[in-house]
Amino acid sequence: MKKFFTIMVAALALSATAQVQVLPVLNLEEGTNKGTIPGETVLVDNDDIKASTVWDANCGNNNAEFSVVEPSLGTLTSWIELRVDGDPSAENPHGVQKNGQTSILFAPKTDMTLSVYVRTGNNKKLVMTDKTDFSVIEAIDKKQEADPTSESNDFFFWTYDVKGNSEYVLTERGGTGRFYGFQYTITEGNGVSEIASEGVAEYYNLQGVRVANPENGLYIKRQGNKAEKVFVK
Repeated sequence: MKKFFTIMVAALALSATAQVQVLPVLNLEEGTNKGTIPGETVLVDNDDIKASTVWDANCGNNNAEFSVVEPSLGTLTSWIELRVDGDPSAENPHGVQKNGQTSILFAPKTDMTLSVYVRTGNNKKLVMTDKTDFSVIEAIDKKQEADPTSESNDFFFWTYDVKGNSEYVLTERGGTGRFYGFQYTITEGNGVSEIASEGVAEYYNLQGVRVANPENGLYIKRQGNKAEKVFVK
């Protein structure tokens, strides 16, 4: 797997706090706002989820006011072109490749709700497919607003229920979308929200990474259903 860049993690998911993953500003050729991101680029890989591109795809930096669809998002900048020429199937598990565009592959490691940030193409057809049987997963919540700068594009903030230890393919059909990122919330009873049994303490740094042997610093201590910041000397 090629590793081109990592997505920034905004917060540790304790209880039902959503973890927001947005693309960092990409390093593109000077004087341009477009580039190419390699296929199989790992976008994020943490204790909860892995996400990656499938094929080489156009990418770029252009401000998009996602606040019109979800006020908490504000302005997002970096994107990857999202599109396929045919839906995922047993023969083409990530869809039929469209030159210069990609699908996004999600591999959640625990049950969660997953929300994606996409500026859709002309057809506004966003598709999430379960790779287990190639069935289309229906969004449980669809926030959708017109892009005020375009007559043909919409901002999508769509949310899906997804299962752990599975793979899902995000695609767009009939138009070229721009994927800006995603967020997820661990389903109650899974993941960090209930990761430690009663009496066993686990520690995380402030970036949400589990630390086996904490020393000399500030950490989040998780024990049973309690979490607190502690300073370890």
